[in-house]
Amino acid sequence: MSAESVWRPVFFGPSQTEELSRLRSEGGVLTVHDTLRDQLLGLMEARSPRLRELPAPERLRLFEADMSAHLDGRALDEYGTWVFYPWSGELVHLLPEEEYFEVRLNRNLNKITAAERAQLADFTIGVVGLSVGNAIALTLAQEGVGGHLKLADFDLLELGNMNRIRAGTHQLGLKKTVLAARQIFEINPWLKITLFDDGVNADNVDEFLGGDHPLDVLVDECDSVEIKYLLRERARALGLPVVMEASDR
Repeated sequence: MSAESVWRPVFFGPSQTEELSRLRSEGGVLTVHDTLRDQLLGLMEARSPRLRELPAPERLRLFEADMSAHLDGRALDEYGTWVFYPWSGELVHLLPEEEYFEVRLNRNLNKITAAERAQLADFTIGVVGLSVGNAIALTLAQEGVGGHLKLADFDLLELGNMNRIRAGTHQLGLKKTVLAARQIFEINPWLKITLFDDGVNADNVDEFLGGDHPLDVLVDECDSVEIKYLLRERARALGLPVVMEASDR
């Protein structure tokens, strides 16, 4: 597998110290990011929002006491999850999955209620066309909408795409699917993602819309009029809602 095709993060539990040491010694890790203490303080704040009204020193003292009780004798190194991003060499220490989402999505409340968030987390959403669709897929991940994303595009990132795709010049030539998956996993490493690197066509449209993970919503941002018709015909037969933003031209 080429480095350009790698797009899935690797998870390590806090007890996998030998594996983490081996990863570091083999030169895979370029940078370690360990902000777990601050994340835990954020969790305590999310669970006790009224304490924000207290003066900062008193508030911090109470949050630290809550954090100590939450850890229940465990050291910070013995808590949470380590996530390694092989394409960038970043190793990140994060809260456990449920607590990670509790903090990360806390400020969406009650724009999206807890009940709505739980419902949306079960959605499978398909995005076809990852120029404009890149921003849509990233926004879905940021907002916690969808637990499984199917992403389809056959193209590579070109310089002319960078008026509408948040990417760096060092990413030119990457598959748009790989680029989007990497960006999404850096927001939510636990999200389920399926890539269709050949885009959607007559041969794979049924797998994209259905398969083992049928879509709940289809987002169409592809350029081909023929594929737009194909998607709508199949989606109508399935009773599947289709959302599209028209292109500038």
